[in-house]
Amino acid sequence: MLGIMKLVIFDLDQTLVNIFRVHDKAYHNTMKEVFNIDACYKKMDYTGKRIPDLVREFALREGIPNAVIDMNMNEAVRAYELNFASLLKNVKRHVLPGVRRLVGELGKRHKLAVVTGDLRSIAESVLQEAGLAGFFPVVVTADDAPTREKMVGLAIKKSGRASEVWVIGDSSRDIEAGNANGAKTIGVLTGEHDRKTLLAAKPNYIFKDLSNTKRIIEAIG
Repeated sequence: MLGIMKLVIFDLDQTLVNIFRVHDKAYHNTMKEVFNIDACYKKMDYTGKRIPDLVREFALREGIPNAVIDMNMNEAVRAYELNFASLLKNVKRHVLPGVRRLVGELGKRHKLAVVTGDLRSIAESVLQEAGLAGFFPVVVTADDAPTREKMVGLAIKKSGRASEVWVIGDSSRDIEAGNANGAKTIGVLTGEHDRKTLLAAKPNYIFKDLSNTKRIIEAIG
């Protein structure tokens, strides 16, 4: 039975949960502490990117040399983890509509995984605090691979044989990474990327959110 199950890979932030404010504050605090610059996610196209890449992107924009960024990256990653942990609370309130029911139903018939640009400590704490950790035996994070495409590929490899792979996310980068790995894809309009942006990445389906359990399960099969 396991050999013929499908694999459904979910993005985490703004797909399963919306804790943008926590991330934005942690990012602001980290960039101020480590590089003495004012930064926030709203000033960049952050959706679907890895946290270390977002640290580098804004620092470069502010004129910080790559060599200095490299020298301070481990400190920045650790500072982000600490800042995020100090700010995280009441995650269950921020689980997005339909998520619990959908992953519960999908988990009865398919394999589930998470791919996220978050650091591993952050992803695991969010899933645990949200009460979702038990649904996802495979979690691939920014610590595991250098690009979104490779992260999805690693999740497929770690999950074992599957008859079909689906990727669900709120950004065009989720869709592109799924397409690059031969997966079918679903975009959800719960993040910063609008319908036009998601359509340009050519998903198989787009849903407003994950609340229409019946239609999404019918689409995946």
